[in-house]
Amino acid sequence: MYNCELVASANALAIAIAKGKTPEEIIFISRTLALVSASLSLLATAPPASDSESCLKK
Repeated sequence: MYNCELVASANALAIAIAKGKTPEEIIFISRTLALVSASLSLLATAPPASDSESCLKK
């Protein structure tokens, strides 16, 4: 998938989700999805290179 297709798909999804919603509902959905995004980014982060158990023993 090309970048422009990804952007177009994201925009189409956002429009579909927002259809018929109040501004307050759209803000709530936006903030909820931002939290999910942050959690996924955290889960995708590699752990530090050092051994975590050796840090706990110090």
